[in-house]
Amino acid sequence: MQLEFGEHKERQKRSRTPVADRLMFGFDDDSDSSLSDEIEDDIAVRCASERHDRPVQPRARRRYVDRDFAEGYSRLLKDYFGDHPRYTDTQFRQRFRIRRALFDRILKNVVDHDPWFKQRPSRAGKLGFTELQKVCAALRQLAYGGASDQVQ
Repeated sequence: MQLEFGEHKERQKRSRTPVADRLMFGFDDDSDSSLSDEIEDDIAVRCASERHDRPVQPRARRRYVDRDFAEGYSRLLKDYFGDHPRYTDTQFRQRFRIRRALFDRILKNVVDHDPWFKQRPSRAGKLGFTELQKVCAALRQLAYGGASDQVQ
């Protein structure tokens, strides 16, 4: 909204208070403490009125992203850890940069040592990542030096 020049000056005059006038055009002989009290009161009144003038916006809900943890787990099993994996031990070593037997020992020891790696339900009641998925992500992150959100 564009204001005409005269309207703008008039609006400025209406928005000023006696305290603002005293600050802009000079002080009288009041003590500094009474002036600072008036300024604080003036600021409090303005802040309160501005809060009531604004409409309250409803909070936006977060968007749900279905990550399909079960599908990722079944792909890991089928590709690397099943009875007949799709990729050979050599390809496993190229991908994770360690031998499969060492990976299995690390998986067992990490899960036994740290409860964070155990699968547990989220607050919504859905099961999260499995132990295998968490250890795979951690080892890939260590192997390639990437950020944690790169490995999902």
